[in-house]
Amino acid sequence: MVTEADLGLEEQLLVYKAWRRCAGASGIVRRCDLQLSEFIGQLSHVSVLCRDAGGFRFRLAGSGVRDLFACEARGRRVCDIEVCEAGAWVDAPARALEDRRPIAGQMRRADGAMHYWLRLPVSSGGETPDEVLCHDRIVEHGDHRSGAEREHRSGRSRQAA
Repeated sequence: MVTEADLGLEEQLLVYKAWRRCAGASGIVRRCDLQLSEFIGQLSHVSVLCRDAGGFRFRLAGSGVRDLFACEARGRRVCDIEVCEAGAWVDAPARALEDRRPIAGQMRRADGAMHYWLRLPVSSGGETPDEVLCHDRIVEHGDHRSGAEREHRSGRSRQAA
């Protein structure tokens, strides 16, 4: 089980806490119960994956995810997007659904930046998790401050992002 200590960025913690508050005793989170206002500043880094024959398809993808892939992801299968690493985009969502628990990780990209990712199982109908709420952030090599701090120092505001 992912704990707050396992999360590498405070932005991940915002999304995780919003998910956790909805989990209740059953541990099942209905997508419609998530309070997006609790992590509104992270919505551009959020995507929702749904199971598709033999894999996953992007049901929703924020603008930060589009920037990460350099293409629109919404409606596309994960396997059709070249930069989707198997671990974060295939194995982790499958494990999150099968185990009915959050999965988080980080990996260094070829360019030296770190990819911090979080996979949270959600249910479209309330009974069984069948979608995965994803949060993905890329942090440039050596810059592990929070997103707000990075944006402030670079002269960008959160509203401009």
